[in-house]
Amino acid sequence: MRRTIQRTLTALVLVVLIPLLAGDELVGVLTLERGHVVDEHARALLVSFASKAAVALRNARLFAQMRC
Repeated sequence: MRRTIQRTLTALVLVVLIPLLAGDELVGVLTLERGHVVDEHARALLVSFASKAAVALRNARLFAQMRC
């Protein structure tokens, strides 16, 4: 029983999902799998990256639409 619990606990992974929002538009989701909890500094960094990535994705889609 103890081995089963240990295997189960080591198999747990924290999944962080951060929406990629460009204004009010959801353009994607940033997914991060980690073996330990994300601290406040890392969370702030991920949110900052997500906002920049969302704008880049929206701009790329708009550019692609203009070329067609």
